[in-house]
Amino acid sequence: MKAIQIFVAIVCAAALAVAPLVQWGDLALLSSADGALAGYLALLGFGLLSESLTLRFTVARSAGQSSISFLPLLACIVLFGPAPTVLFMITIGVVGEVLIRKKENIRAVFNVSQWTFAATVGGLLYDSLGGQAVALVAGPDQASALLLQQTPVFVAFGAAFMLLNHTAVSLAIALSQEMPFSRVIARVVGRSGVNVFYDLLLSPIAIALAYLYLAAGVAGLALFLLPMLAIRHAYQINLRLQEANRDLLKALVTAIETRDPCTAGHSLRVSSLARRIPEALGGPGGTAEVVETAALLHGVGR
Repeated sequence: MKAIQIFVAIVCAAALAVAPLVQWGDLALLSSADGALAGYLALLGFGLLSESLTLRFTVARSAGQSSISFLPLLACIVLFGPAPTVLFMITIGVVGEVLIRKKENIRAVFNVSQWTFAATVGGLLYDSLGGQAVALVAGPDQASALLLQQTPVFVAFGAAFMLLNHTAVSLAIALSQEMPFSRVIARVVGRSGVNVFYDLLLSPIAIALAYLYLAAGVAGLALFLLPMLAIRHAYQINLRLQEANRDLLKALVTAIETRDPCTAGHSLRVSSLARRIPEALGGPGGTAEVVETAALLHGVGR
């Protein structure tokens, strides 16, 4: 069995092992609390919409994806607690991977499993730190103050979820493509962790989303639609700029080398070989990309 298949089996087993630890009986509170079920279904709708707008990027020959569904996910944990949040993640995972993106079986099972594992572990951490489901345990007068008190626990859940998610995805790509883990994680999180920084920077928006729900119910959630689309557009522009810069650089080098047929493809070959050096030496994340770019440009002065 290939290493990637073993890894997928381990992740799937881990998700099945931790899922029963969630207090699934808390789902009954959704129907007992006033308007909670409608609010939860509205958040689920936002999550499904986010999955349909997922952005894709590539690492070597593997495809990755970036979604803003973590915003309604974060709002869900602070409003409704761990059990509804894990169910939220399973639902949008299955619908997104199987029905929307139509992924092959092993990819769909892996993604749903690692999301379930990350949401469950994050939810258990949320519970252990004293986190509460604000929309289920507090009245309208106390909910806003309680929501503010939950911010540190909310941050802990978000950090745990993103750490587990990025690590699992990077390991899967590294194993399937036989690439160094450091190179893959550097691409997934961005140079100097910029992609994670963007996610953390945007996470307070989930708190604002929760406030909108507490203040105006489902109608308040509807106000979040336009900002959510704006955030997705910003992510799309960032990815397109990165891809355009890489393509423009290669086109520039190719155009320069057409002046001398004897050196055609030379810079591309040098950059490919040069990249292998920091990879073989186990250089810090992002080093290989810097060396590759520098090697690609080494002959531009000619």
